[in-house]
Amino acid sequence: VIEDVLMSSAGVTEAAAFGVPDRYGMERIWAAISATRPVAHAELTTVCRGRLGDRSPARIMQMPALPRNANGKVMLRELVAFAVTQQT
Repeated sequence: VIEDVLMSSAGVTEAAAFGVPDRYGMERIWAAISATRPVAHAELTTVCRGRLGDRSPARIMQMPALPRNANGKVMLRELVAFAVTQQT
């Protein structure tokens, strides 16, 4: 559902939602997108909050492309590992 909402935003070509443990060990939902143009974080947040409410991702990362394996499947472990390094 989160991915579908993100994909409904203009310019977004790929989206993936995944869980990332925070510093307390609680898993938070994050998302990663790839887009044909820069998409304002505020725009994505507004769309998600409007359609998902409390189920909105805690953070949304914009990337040039989502990492995929040889079969074309999004590699969620790589996204989680990258997200962990981005936490403040």
